Amino acid sequence: MIKEPLRRERFSSNSDYLLKLIEEEDATLILSGENAEDFNKLMKYELITIEDHKLHLTRRGEKAKEIGVSAMLQELETIDKLEAKPVIADFHDAEEKENRTLLIYIFLAFFLIAILILAIYL
Repeated sequence: MIKEPLRRERFSSNSDYLLKLIEEEDATLILSGENAEDFNKLMKYELITIEDHKLHLTRRGEKAKEIGVSAMLQELETIDKLEAKPVIADFHDAEEKENRTLLIYIFLAFFLIAILILAIYL
C-alpha cells in the first residue's frame, strides 16, 4: 500500500509539518532547503535529536506536538531572551569598578597629604 504524501496545507506552521515528517521519517523533505530554518530551530531548542543516523522527537518535541510547535518555540525563545544577560550590565559593572578605583585614589591622596602636613608641623 502506497502512502499519500503529506500536504503542507494541513498544518498550521512549517514546524508542525516538519515534526510530522520526522515522525514518518521522510528525510528528503525534511532536509530540503525551504525547511532549513525551521529544522535548525527544532534542533536548537532540542525538540528533535539525531540518534543512530535517524531523527527522533524528544520529550520536548512530543509536548510541542500536543500544544503546538509555534507556541512551544515562542515560549522557548522568550525564556532565552529572559535568560540572556544584557550587554548594558557589563558596562555598568565596568563603571562601578572605575568609580571604586577613583575613590581609592582620592582616599590615598588625602592620606598622603595628611601625612605630609603632620611631617611639616612636627
